[in-house]
Amino acid sequence: MVNCFSISLVLIYILISFLMLLARKERSTKKNIVFLSPIFLIVGILGVVGFSVFEIGSIIGKDVVAAAGFMAFILMSLSLIVAYFNCRLYFFDTYVIKQNFLRFKKKIDYDDFLTIKKENGTVIFRTKKTKIKISSQMVGKREFFTALKPYKNNIQDLNNVPFGKVPRVLKYKDAVYNYGEFVFGIVIFVLFEIVSLVIAFLNIFKFNNYGIAGLFAGLFLLVCLAHIATVESAKRHHSSSFWAFVAKYTYKKGYLKNPYNRKKENPWSMN
Repeated sequence: MVNCFSISLVLIYILISFLMLLARKERSTKKNIVFLSPIFLIVGILGVVGFSVFEIGSIIGKDVVAAAGFMAFILMSLSLIVAYFNCRLYFFDTYVIKQNFLRFKKKIDYDDFLTIKKENGTVIFRTKKTKIKISSQMVGKREFFTALKPYKNNIQDLNNVPFGKVPRVLKYKDAVYNYGEFVFGIVIFVLFEIVSLVIAFLNIFKFNNYGIAGLFAGLFLLVCLAHIATVESAKRHHSSSFWAFVAKYTYKKGYLKNPYNRKKENPWSMN
């Protein structure tokens, strides 16, 4: 069952990566609501159903480690379903109602909007007391921007500011265009490292299967190397020829930002 857990992680990662690409496609709505793409609901339902099957198998097989892992993924899948139905913006002519994950609502007048900034595909509006985030995976954002158009001149564009000196080591948000996708990939790396290490130790100290233990220990080292190559090449591809070479074969073209050729983003455009 533990091996099944590792294989399922790979399949889930591939499936979710594909679905997240579909979620970024621009979609309009006739309702005055901004909400997550239905892809999140689909991913959540598939996750709950799929991982519940593995969870039941782990419980029957009395595999505590695998059961705990599958339960964590079930909860993550459930959170996507809850976020789809609860995380919403209801916008009107002069104000917007923000509803969070726990369904708490807050009314915000457009006159209270102070700044707008676009970071890695996510547009962030700020007031004195709160902020509103609209990601590229949300439906209805274009209609919301249309409603805000009469107030556009009163909202400061924080993307229209001078660039500072480029550091030798970049922050992740300054290194990649899609920060959320990047962080998701790092989380997957960490999960693989934890799972492969646990499986290796179980096979050494519990099952005395040194062949399988060696296999997963090797997998752990490979994932660690891939993890290091991914994060370090992102942070240093602009200042090191070695990491630039690694980044060339790690990332697809256009995924990393060029800090020496930066362009000011238009936060009012969701492209």
